[in-house]
Amino acid sequence: MVSQEVVYNEYFKRFQPQSTFVNGVDISKLYFDVQQKSMLDWDFSNGIRANALTRTYDHMVPFEDVIFSPITGFDAQSGRFLFDVRLSIAVDADNGYSFDVPLSRELFGAEMAERERNIQELETKIAASGDAEALAELEYLKGEYSFITGHPAYVEAEAATGDKAWRKIMLKWRDIAQRSYQYRLIATDTKSAFRISDIYQDETGNEWFYPVSQWFDTSKTLTLIATILLLILVVYAIVITRRKEVYIRPIAGLQELDNAIGRATEMGRPVMFVPGWGTLGDVCTIASLMILAQVAKKTAEYDIRLINPHCDYMVLPLAQEIVSTSYSEMGRPDSFNQNDIFFVSYDQFPFCAGVNGITVRERVATIFYMGFFNAEALLLTETGNQTGAIQIAATDAVTQIPFFITTCDYTLIGEEFYAASAYLSRNHDMVSMLKAQDYFKLFIILGIVVGTLLSTLSISGFIHMFPLE
Repeated sequence: MVSQEVVYNEYFKRFQPQSTFVNGVDISKLYFDVQQKSMLDWDFSNGIRANALTRTYDHMVPFEDVIFSPITGFDAQSGRFLFDVRLSIAVDADNGYSFDVPLSRELFGAEMAERERNIQELETKIAASGDAEALAELEYLKGEYSFITGHPAYVEAEAATGDKAWRKIMLKWRDIAQRSYQYRLIATDTKSAFRISDIYQDETGNEWFYPVSQWFDTSKTLTLIATILLLILVVYAIVITRRKEVYIRPIAGLQELDNAIGRATEMGRPVMFVPGWGTLGDVCTIASLMILAQVAKKTAEYDIRLINPHCDYMVLPLAQEIVSTSYSEMGRPDSFNQNDIFFVSYDQFPFCAGVNGITVRERVATIFYMGFFNAEALLLTETGNQTGAIQIAATDAVTQIPFFITTCDYTLIGEEFYAASAYLSRNHDMVSMLKAQDYFKLFIILGIVVGTLLSTLSISGFIHMFPLE
């Protein structure tokens, strides 16, 4: 695969409609359909639709990997199918001319000789009868003949010394024709108004673009710089976290973790950890299991029962192993009960009903909701709220955070969820990653401020460095 990037920034500047596209249509709500056409296409075809903020269009032009040739007959003597393999070299969409050749130079020469004879016969016929229809056909044949003989592929191939060299030249020009493209835009309001632009040309006036092989996508240079910067910050954060204790902003929900588990211990009631119904492929599930390890250490320390229901049979054995390891690290492997970590249901609301039933029957004192949740979130927390349990929630599902804030005692918002494992464990590696992300966010904020100032001054070069809109 090769990448071809056509930059439309200057093109958009040149293609600016008036204050209204059609009376009453707001041009700020326009969309742009990028159309493309190769040298072998008879007309433009739609490539991609973009909004008015799009600055670049990436067109991936693959190499040819499938060649389809129709069966033209069957040779009974040899028992083989016959194919008419021809190479399309060029087309003239305006006049309807086409230039295609067979695989043999000899056959092509015979075809050209046949064209010359047809032209001569029509000239003789017209001279004798003045047939108007024959005159139109003659003009077409002469135009197509001139189109073929005047094409650079024909001129170069005529100098070839052999059939193989001739075919190699034709294949080269076929590749150029197949993979060279023109581009134009259609500005539309997606209703009835539209305007078609002229064919795009670069600064030199060229309107045909051939793909260039790229070992490195230059449009993502800033991404490379950001990646290197993040790696440097990670190394720096690892060094400083090993030398001294770094500051992490207090998170209320995590500060109360000891008190919440201590309350359950005083009441003699179990603690329940609900990891949502995400899968192992979800980042939030991994973050949830890391928090589960820290909660399990606390329950082992206080010698209180930990209930951990699941809705994914792939997450279940991993959770059992994590809790078992946490209990062993705290010197209480005998307190670990594998039956308290169990599968409920793979379906959303049966899982919710099962967890609510456990909450009521076991009179759970403290509940942790950590993971991915959807419509079942409010049903779970309302039940826990009615039983008087302390509830601490964290999720990356932004639609459920308001419900958790309303019904839970503490809610981890946004990235607090992902910072929880580092906050609780104080592991140097986790803390260093957390600090590296914080440092990187400072650079992001600085970039936003600089970009805003430059954009205000109509300096757009900095913004155009970014590969994403």
